[in-house]
Amino acid sequence: MTLLVGIALGGCIPYRYADGPGFRGTIVSGLQNAPVVGARVTLSYGKGRLIETRHVETTSDAAGSFSFPSKRIWGVYVVPMDPYGIFGNIEIFAVGFSPKNIAVMTGAMGPAETNLGMILLDESR
Repeated sequence: MTLLVGIALGGCIPYRYADGPGFRGTIVSGLQNAPVVGARVTLSYGKGRLIETRHVETTSDAAGSFSFPSKRIWGVYVVPMDPYGIFGNIEIFAVGFSPKNIAVMTGAMGPAETNLGMILLDESR
């Protein structure tokens, strides 16, 4: 019996998956190169081919920075399983600036957080 369990679970490895992606960045004015304070940042994402979409919102701080912490869960990775991808977009809205949309992608086994770096917003006319 132990041999059968060992064979059945031989390719199973405990792993901490990303259930929700983590992203961070800094929003700055394209003309003045100054931080954009109070920008509304929305992350919309789904896992794999699922229709389900999740939405999370935050605002940029005094330095123009924002962050979406990842949500990680424990699961079992079965070799040679192909882990699901996490696809979505980040929308940025700030008074006096044109809206910005950024396509994002990461994987269940990918980094806990992806740094998007400096994001330039164009001033609206």
